[in-house]
Amino acid sequence: KSPKIPGNSPKILAGSGSSMPRGHPGVLFRNWAGTHGCCPELFFQPGSLQEIRQILALARQRGKRVKVVGGGHSPSDIACSDGFMIHMGKMNRVLQVDEEKLQVTVEGGILLSELHRELDKHGMALGNLGAVSEVTAAGVIGTGTHNTGIQHGILPTQVVALSLLLASGRVLRCSADGSGSISGGSGSVSGGADDADDADEDDDDDDDGDTVTEAEGRALFGA
Repeated sequence: KSPKIPGNSPKILAGSGSSMPRGHPGVLFRNWAGTHGCCPELFFQPGSLQEIRQILALARQRGKRVKVVGGGHSPSDIACSDGFMIHMGKMNRVLQVDEEKLQVTVEGGILLSELHRELDKHGMALGNLGAVSEVTAAGVIGTGTHNTGIQHGILPTQVVALSLLLASGRVLRCSADGSGSISGGSGSVSGGADDADDADEDDDDDDDGDTVTEAEGRALFGA
C-alpha cells in the first residue's frame, strides 16, 4: 500500500519543466507489518523510466542516497531511509501478454496480487508463489522469494528476461538466452561480458558507481 501523502505537503520540483517528477517531504513510510517506519527527505512516486532517471540525476547532483521500495514486506528496517525514497507503486503496468509463449512483460512495481488478476483474464497463472502476494515483481526477483516443493525453483527462475536501470541512468537488458545490451549512456553495446567492459570505457562519467565488471557481465548475460 502506498504511503499517504499529506494534503498540505509542498511539492518540490526535481528540476525544471512540467514533466519533472515531484518529491514530497514529510511522508511517513511504514513497512507492510507496521513494525518500522521513516520519513525520507523527499518521497517520489515516478510513473515512467524517464522520471526515475531524473530523480537519480537530482540525487547525484545533491549527493543523496536513493532507496527504492515496493510492497515493504521485509520485517526489518531495510527499506527505511532519510535520503530520497522512490516508491514503485505507479510503475505497475502489464506491458504485454503472450498467450502462445505463456509469457508476460510487466513493470517492476506491479504487486503479485495485481498480476494474478491480469493473468487470470488470459487463463494464465504463475507456476509458483510465496506465502504473500502483496509484494512486487522486482521485490521477489531481487530477494529470491521462494515457496516449498522440490520441483519448483525460486520465483526468479521463472524470469526469461529483465531490464535493470543503473545509477547512471543507463539500462542493462539481460536475457536467459545469453543476449543482452547496455544503453542510455554515451555508448550502446550488445552481447556478452567483454562488450560490457567496453561500454564503461566509452562512458565519460567514470564515477557513476555502476561499472559492470567482466564477472558481473557474464553472470548477467548468462555467458
